[in-house]
This record gives sequence, structure tokens and C-alpha cells, in this order.
Amino acid sequence: ATVYYAHVRADCEASGAVGNGQSGWTTISFTTLTPPPPCFEDTIPVIACDSIMLAGAMQTISGLYTDSLTSVTGCDSIVTFDLTINSSDQTFASATSCNPADTGVVVSSFTNALGCDSIHTVTTTLLPTSFETVDVSDCDSVDVLGTWYFASTTFNDTIVGGAANGCDSITTFNVTVNLSDVTFENLTSCNPADTGVVVSSLTNALGCDSVHTVTTTLLPASFETVDVTDCDSTEVLGTWYFASTSFNDTIVGGAANGCDSITTFNLTLNSSSVGSVDTTICDDESLTLPDGAVVTAAGTYTSVLVGANGCDSVVTTELSVIMCTTGVEGIEGIETLSIYPNPYISTINLLFDDAIAGELSIKLLDVTGRVLMTQNVNTTVGVNNIALAVPADISAGVTVIQIERNGAIYSTTLIKK
Repeated sequence: ATVYYAHVRADCEASGAVGNGQSGWTTISFTTLTPPPPCFEDTIPVIACDSIMLAGAMQTISGLYTDSLTSVTGCDSIVTFDLTINSSDQTFASATSCNPADTGVVVSSFTNALGCDSIHTVTTTLLPTSFETVDVSDCDSVDVLGTWYFASTTFNDTIVGGAANGCDSITTFNVTVNLSDVTFENLTSCNPADTGVVVSSLTNALGCDSVHTVTTTLLPASFETVDVTDCDSTEVLGTWYFASTSFNDTIVGGAANGCDSITTFNLTLNSSSVGSVDTTICDDESLTLPDGAVVTAAGTYTSVLVGANGCDSVVTTELSVIMCTTGVEGIEGIETLSIYPNPYISTINLLFDDAIAGELSIKLLDVTGRVLMTQNVNTTVGVNNIALAVPADISAGVTVIQIERNGAIYSTTLIKK
């Protein structure tokens, strides 16, 4: 051991100067000992991850580290630590997922091949699901993906992994089922052509069929029959009719139900009868006319009767009165003679029986004896009817007809009208 001396001033904490025997200084001595050889010496391999407290310090680098230890016997033990520092590792990964529950950051702790921590961090992001919306609209029903729908609805159809990114493909179907409608209407009409059932196919506001059925029934028209009977003519509704007929008078909308009012007029026009009768009687006879009157004088008589049809029957009787003789004195062969009409207009008729055939000379004279006309006729045996055409220029009045045969003359007066 080596002894060392040092002087220390009492009024100082320390001094590097040694002043032997100087005032204020104190002399001290210390001995430096030579260490004895260690009682134990060894090398220990140490493996640590990242760092370790060794040899009194935190060691982070592989190497040899020596540390002295005091045994229980008081001798030092020298230990050399052969330190190997292995590193923990940390890795990062990015991932994608179609499941929202998989997203986020997941940190996993493992042990690597060196026995240290291995921290694996995975960050997972969400891949978008493929969404599509399909609007389907139809009338009454619609087939979507093989299923028929009869009411509006909304549903999703999912195809697992059907999207391009491998996620689900979700299609939302908005199904709108619009309804066709059927309506009915009852109408009435006065026109038979309008009656029946008419079905019209239209399109409603939703674009679907709208079937409108109209049933039209016929309203009865008002019918009335009026029978009109009259004579010769009649006035109906301001018009004169002169023959039997039937016609309809229509008042448009005149019935209580708004339809036409139709009146059928049956017109029966019976004719008044107008007739004339030319008759001749002898001057000693009378004639009963159609109205019951009895006449004996020549003339024109009008009788008005009511016929079986209720109309007037007018009969005009032209009565001629002739002298009827059973023999004509002086005229050979003529047994009887009738001369008519009397009065006459344009014709004088002579009716007689002639026993012989011969010539007669017939003259017409006025009251002065002037010959107005002369006509010679040849008779036959038996009944002779001779018509004398009287010239129109002979004036009305009293005339004398004269018949002559073989110098014998028969004459009588006649009235010219």
C-alpha cells in the first residue's frame, strides 16, 4: 500500500497546494491499496430486446459489458456480459373490406423470430357497396326478377360479391303499380240510334287503361193519334187538306220527359156527291125529286141530301116536259111521238114509232114563222130516236118545231134556254 499526504486549510474547502508548516493548513494522509485479484471471473451471454439495464446503465447496443460484484466473502467477482440486443419490429399493412365492422386500425402483438415483440398494425378501409336504384312502373301488376307484384312496394335485391370491387351489389327496386280503372255510366236518350252499351277504352292520368262503359236506355217519345173526319176539305194546324191522308206532327222536345211529342193525324175526307139527272116526263105527269119534292114543270131542280158518309149529296135534276101523244094526226105511219127536253139547250130529241119507212122534214121556227133550221131525215120501221143539233146562235125563247111528211104537218112549241 502507498501512503499519500495532503494539506488542507481549515478555512477552505479544498486546495491543490500543499504548504507544509504553513499557518491555516492541516496535514492529512490516505493510503491507496492495490486491489486483490478477483475471487470470481466469468463471461455471461445476455440477449435482450431493444435495451437492458446492465452494468449499471441502460444498454441498447450489443457488446461486452463488465461489472464487478462483491461476493459474500468480500472478494470481488468480475462478470463480463456478452450482450446481444435484438430489435423488436413493427409492421404496417393496409387492407380493404366490404364490411363496415372490419374497418379501422387493428394492432396485433406477436413474437418475432428473435423472440422480441413484433407489432403488426393493419389499417382497414371500407370498400363502397354498389348501390343502384331502379324505378319500375306498370299498370295493375309487374314482373320483377321473376316475381309478380300487384301493389306498389320498395325492396332491395342483393347480389353477394356482385360489384366490380368484389362487394355486394345492392339494387333498390321502387315498384309503382298503377291501377287501371273501370267506370260505368247510365244515360237516357230519345234517339233509338243512341241506345245500347258503348265501351270506350281511354287512358287515365296514370297512363293505365280507363274503360268507360255507357249504357243508354231509350226514353219513350210521346205518341198521340188524332182522327179527323170531314167533308171535301179540312184545316189541320193551319193547313188545308183536300184528300184523305195521314201525317205526323212532331214537336221536338215537347214531351214531359224531354223527348219529341209525335201526333199522328189520320184525315178522312169524305166527298160531297154532286150529281145530275136529266129526265123527261109527259105533260100530264109529275116527278118526285130526290129530296121528296114533287114537280110537274120543266126546269132545273137542286136537291141537297145528307149522304151515308155524312156529307152533302147534291143532285141536280134537269126536267123536260114533253107532249106525249098516242097518235100524230095527219102524219102517216107515226103512231106516237115524244119531243124532249123542253126547255132545251143545244139538242132536241124526237122519239117515235114509225109504221112505214120514209122521209121526214123537220124545221125549227121562231114565233114569227122564220125558219131557224131545217133537217131532213129518213126513218125506219119501228122505234126511231132522232137528235137534232140546234145551232148555238139561236136565241133563247119560244120556238116552234114542225114535222112534215107527204104534205101533212105536225107542230108544237118548245122553249130554248
